[in-house]
Amino acid sequence: RRQKNNQSKKEIINMRAINAPLVGSKPSTSSGKTSSVEKHARRTSRTTTSALPPGFVAFSGLSIFLVGATKASQLRLEQRVSEELEKCKKNGIDTSDLYYDFDLPGDAYPFGDAEGMDWVPDDWKPPKKGDPKFLNTRMLGQLTMRNKLYDVTMKAQDQGLDVSDVLVPFVDEDGNACDPKYDSNQKRYVEIKKRLGM
Repeated sequence: RRQKNNQSKKEIINMRAINAPLVGSKPSTSSGKTSSVEKHARRTSRTTTSALPPGFVAFSGLSIFLVGATKASQLRLEQRVSEELEKCKKNGIDTSDLYYDFDLPGDAYPFGDAEGMDWVPDDWKPPKKGDPKFLNTRMLGQLTMRNKLYDVTMKAQDQGLDVSDVLVPFVDEDGNACDPKYDSNQKRYVEIKKRLGM
């Protein structure tokens, strides 16, 4: 009987060991007070394995990636502006209207005093002669459209198609604006393409 009782006790002990919590602690004393070891074990079990909040590492990695991608896209944009500008020069297209031909005065935007300019960066300076009037995205659009208009105009000439009524000055000598149908390079481009059957 003693041998059987000892075997039963061993089985009970083994079961308790299997079902015991991951963070072990001694049973509480009869007084009902929690020991310092027990308190420490509970605090440890509730502590996360990382000092960083969940998702912080992934967010940081994504932020670094986005910053790098933004810089790369800006460099590519600048490169494309330079390429289209070179095409304009090669095609004999005037682009002087896209740049300031005089110095803007003072430190305000665009003229006058600096009141209400809290949103302007501290290192902002008024544009000077030769500085572009537009940001790279708009500059690229302006230059690209002028080169496209040049290409379709050359095709029209090669086919003997007269488009002189489309390519009129935007403003005549008396200061009168041209026909609203052709008051932008995009409208002129679309019209010539239509006449070419493109």
